[in-house]
Amino acid sequence: MKKQKVYQILKVSFLVLVIAGITGLMAHLLMEKPDERIQEVQLGNNIYLSAREYLAQSGLQTRKNFEEKSPYELKALLERHPYIEQADVILTQKNILKVKLHEKDIIALMRDKETYGLLTAAGEVLPVRENLQYTDFPMISGISFTASSGRKMAVTDSVARLVSSVVLHPSVKTPGVKLSEVVFRKDKEVLLMFAGISGYIRTQMHLLPDALAAASSMQKNKDFTALLSNSNYIDMRFGKKVYITTHNREETNI
Repeated sequence: MKKQKVYQILKVSFLVLVIAGITGLMAHLLMEKPDERIQEVQLGNNIYLSAREYLAQSGLQTRKNFEEKSPYELKALLERHPYIEQADVILTQKNILKVKLHEKDIIALMRDKETYGLLTAAGEVLPVRENLQYTDFPMISGISFTASSGRKMAVTDSVARLVSSVVLHPSVKTPGVKLSEVVFRKDKEVLLMFAGISGYIRTQMHLLPDALAAASSMQKNKDFTALLSNSNYIDMRFGKKVYITTHNREETNI
């Protein structure tokens, strides 16, 4: 009699465990998968997507995988991204992809060796929209990023974020500064070229936002424009005070 009761208890316990196991398995299978979308970084009115993470998730983290995809496959792949509204392929030697975000401006996907980046409307190689208006987006159309040797430079995530933060700086929203080119040098120096001005501003990369802000305010001063045009370069150093140093090393406190 006792053996029969023990057997019944074991039988019921086994059935309970089986039912619990099946229930747990069903719950796991039906459980909603975690959100694998890319986290976006807010930069003013622009959204910067982490290309490295997205490309890794998409199986495009290597140059070989990237090149094996046709432009149309890349277009379809990018348009599946929850934040991308449209991906237009620009068939150039640089294999640039033009991407439009929902209700936002345009970013570009570029490749250079194994460095990839989603950049803002400035682009790494081309302006993505020739008729980009200043009021549309606080960035100058046609700005390019080059290395000091003159070749095009691979722009990393950190540099792209830096440039985005610079052009979105409140002091640069006025049409006073016509920035035409940014040159990154190996020693982390940055040269700022301005449209219609023969000289340039030389500063350090981490001081680039301050340099642009200062240039924006100084553009209102005709003496500054003349000084910049007549000199080879202007050094901008920022501490307690801001100094302009011309090629003949004369310092002017601003």
